[in-house]
Amino acid sequence: MEKISKQDLRTRRRLFAVAIFLGLSATTAQAAASQTENLYSNGSPVVELNFFNGGEFTSDYNFSKTTINAAKLGASYWKNLFDMSALSSPWQIAVTSSERQILTGKTFSFSDATLTQENFLVQFLQDGRELIPFDVQSFAEEKISASELEKFLQEKAASEGYSALTVLTVGSKNDWHFNEQTILPDNEQAKDFFGAVRLELVHALGVEALTDDSTSALKFSDALNDRRLWTLHLTDANRNFAYAGKQIVTSKQLAELLEENSELTAGNFFVADDKVYFLGRNVTEVLDTATFDGVKGIPINAWN
Repeated sequence: MEKISKQDLRTRRRLFAVAIFLGLSATTAQAAASQTENLYSNGSPVVELNFFNGGEFTSDYNFSKTTINAAKLGASYWKNLFDMSALSSPWQIAVTSSERQILTGKTFSFSDATLTQENFLVQFLQDGRELIPFDVQSFAEEKISASELEKFLQEKAASEGYSALTVLTVGSKNDWHFNEQTILPDNEQAKDFFGAVRLELVHALGVEALTDDSTSALKFSDALNDRRLWTLHLTDANRNFAYAGKQIVTSKQLAELLEENSELTAGNFFVADDKVYFLGRNVTEVLDTATFDGVKGIPINAWN
């Protein structure tokens, strides 16, 4: 047997320690990359949040634990308001970071790998439409620009069947306020991260407005023809519900319009000064006897 000197033994131990350290470092770096966080209902995952660090997918910087936990709480807010117990697969959300001062949420829907304007996520949650999940975790292996996102997702969507993915982009990493106590706030601030996440996920769920090409007025889409659409669950502070084609105004604009045309009433418009409210059966159950500004609904920042 070869005799090993004390010096050689110390050298080998040092080399072994270095090898162990390098191995652990590589493992740590890999674990610190994209991570998946699931939200559960009755023991089954119903929301799948995939967080991407800088250099992965469209992300510019790494997420802090605070941001990850806050995004999970924001998603939990809507998970708790909808019955997701019978879903065939989780609602998939890709969370990316941007150096720009933005926070946006959008759902991309595909039919046979072709982008469509329909919101399959809504149909998935309301009617149980079967969706073929994306392999979202694999996105971490590629780096693309935000302008390449639609093309990239189209290439990754199932070639046959329906697919949908929500992309939540978080910007301005040092410009958010985190307060875990504001689960049901009555005042959502622009820099309130929880409020912003809640709002952007509402957009991802299809609740949004558009600008009329002919008048430049802000209004709800003329295509809101299904009463179950969540946009139609919105009411303003005057208890006037949203409906297809209804114009959205401020109180000042409303006063001017009523003065110009005496045949109009406040009920012809949706007034959004500060907050609007989301109503529904599950909301009523969650709130129990609570109200916000006298409205038995969830307040949402109207102009974020």
